[in-house]
Amino acid sequence: NDIEQCISNELHKIASRTPKVLVIGCGTSQLSEKLIESFNFEVVVSIDNDGDCIEHMKRHTQSLTTKQSAKLLWYCYDIVEDYGNSQAPELAKDGYFDLIIDKGTFDAILVEGSVASMLVDAYRMLCDGGIYMIFSINNPTLLDPLLSIPELQMNCSFHEMDISIYKKASIAICQKRKPSNTTRIDINTILSAEKVLLDQHFQKAN
Repeated sequence: NDIEQCISNELHKIASRTPKVLVIGCGTSQLSEKLIESFNFEVVVSIDNDGDCIEHMKRHTQSLTTKQSAKLLWYCYDIVEDYGNSQAPELAKDGYFDLIIDKGTFDAILVEGSVASMLVDAYRMLCDGGIYMIFSINNPTLLDPLLSIPELQMNCSFHEMDISIYKKASIAICQKRKPSNTTRIDINTILSAEKVLLDQHFQKAN
């Protein structure tokens, strides 16, 4: 499908030939298992803050082959509150993932308030040269300033994808610069920049 094709188009930018992947806000989507079936990924870690969704996906993927199921890890984890990584050693490691995929969680959190905590955690978990891929219904005029905050050290590009005959989605491809200056960012710096940028964006919209 379009998402898998978009991922395939970006894999040449990743140094690892067997990337480690994080899917944020997996819900009950079959995306994670499709990634294992379609690509040579070492592991696909899928997280969601809804424990029922995670338990459902664990049961659902038991029917896969042993080799495939061994590469699929499911964790209840809140990326906004940074809660749950004591149960998920992969999430506690700085720079562990080569590719982070977000299919709607960024939008959901932005509606509720601030994406700063999520961006800081994603930055921490992404390796130098790794890619953070966001599928969003928001326009790049909103996404670009937020994802290009200098402290995040990301090079971002944007594409469009049709999600219906009436609506398009934005695809943000954000590559973490290498070598990055630090594995950790002060969240208050991102919060301050985010507030200014969102205020400017909505003032222009009005």
